[in-house]
Amino acid sequence: PGGAVEAFLEARDQGLIRHIGITGHGYTTPAVHAEALEHFDFDTVMTPLNYIQMADPQFRADFNRLAKLAVEKDVGLMIIKTFSKGPWGDRPKTYNTWYEPFDTPGEMQNAVNFVLSQPVTGFTHPGDLRLLPMALDAAENFRRLDGTEQVALMASAEGAVPLFDASWHE
Repeated sequence: PGGAVEAFLEARDQGLIRHIGITGHGYTTPAVHAEALEHFDFDTVMTPLNYIQMADPQFRADFNRLAKLAVEKDVGLMIIKTFSKGPWGDRPKTYNTWYEPFDTPGEMQNAVNFVLSQPVTGFTHPGDLRLLPMALDAAENFRRLDGTEQVALMASAEGAVPLFDASWHE
């Protein structure tokens, strides 16, 4: 009572806003978003996902729970970090992104095909405008991956460092 959601509902009732969404970045974000959806019917959720991140069993279970709830509640599920190859680490940053992005047409196509093969509404752009044309091409050439292809793509991430791991705190 008296919290942020109450203020958002009042703003919506007054016509100041039309929709209420939630977003977050981090390893536990899908779990946090699922719990939030169990308590409030948000209009949209924006959460991280890519095939490298999805290779982590706990992250995958949390995302699948969130996706199931979003479908059941008819909530828009937008994806961020579709194009994240992983953290920059000590490498020089060659793009205007806080993570190292996929930056070849093949990598971008795999990323888009994987994310859009999930029960999602869409994804955000990669963050650096130089990558936007490749992302748009990948979206135009989207091909739904079957379960076997998704598992193979996640397996190809073995040894990759995901952007978020269990030690990452929001």
